[in-house]
Amino acid sequence: MNAAFAPKRHALVDTDGRLLLAAVSPADLHDSHSGIALLRTSRRPWPFLALCYAARAYAGPRVAGAMPIAVELVGPKPGQRGFAVQPRRWVLERTYAWTGRCRVGAVRRPPVTTRPRPVPPSPSSSWQPPPSSSGGLQGRYEA
Repeated sequence: MNAAFAPKRHALVDTDGRLLLAAVSPADLHDSHSGIALLRTSRRPWPFLALCYAARAYAGPRVAGAMPIAVELVGPKPGQRGFAVQPRRWVLERTYAWTGRCRVGAVRRPPVTTRPRPVPPSPSSSWQPPPSSSGGLQGRYEA
């Protein structure tokens, strides 16, 4: 798959992770362009929005100067090695899990094909049908 055609997701969520705005852009478009669009779109429905947590990809004067909203960058601490939970980042990741129904890579996975049913043994084999129970539904719907 060519990276230029892969979708990139951008979301604006509240402090509990409820989705406020979402956008999809091509992968070759820088995050700052979509970040500006989300912030500008958010002003009409939520004019009281004062603080926005963002990933380091949204850093720079372009996003910071786009709207009168304080943008606090979330990222690893200087000198950090390996994985560590980043503050506030888990809220957005949990929202992505909710909207994707906890499916990792569901967009990129090929569809699951159904398996063919096993062929029942031929009548000449030693296979016998299971004995019928007397308490079943047999005979109830016959006229």
